[in-house]
Amino acid sequence: KFNNNSDGIAVYQGEDFIIAGIDDTEKDISDKQLAELKKIAYGPLPIIMMVHIPIATDYNYNDMKGYGEYFSLNKKTGKNAEKLVNILSDEKSKIYAIICGHTHGYSESEYAPGRTQYVCSQGLVGFVNEITVKGN
Repeated sequence: KFNNNSDGIAVYQGEDFIIAGIDDTEKDISDKQLAELKKIAYGPLPIIMMVHIPIATDYNYNDMKGYGEYFSLNKKTGKNAEKLVNILSDEKSKIYAIICGHTHGYSESEYAPGRTQYVCSQGLVGFVNEITVKGN
């Protein structure tokens, strides 16, 4: 099942997991996006979140700092940014991975204990990333 709200979040709901796409290109998310994310973030299914700009939490801030301020969303970059970071950092949240781009390179960091953010840009020379999602 796929649901795409042009001003909200795009959601693919499989049998065993959800993929949620959120536009964070302004280093923030809208009130509507935040409300929709809250509805699914604490539900029964695990979530992979897809965004454009990497997200810096307290846990991975030093890793993201190396990219420079332009290349990451953090608690201070927008009205709802701190609320988004708090959801991602909450151990009760079902968001277990983030896939993003924007940096034109590849890196991995934990944005919360045991939860990985994959920065998977194509690179400037056509590099391609492949991610395989498997259940337990």
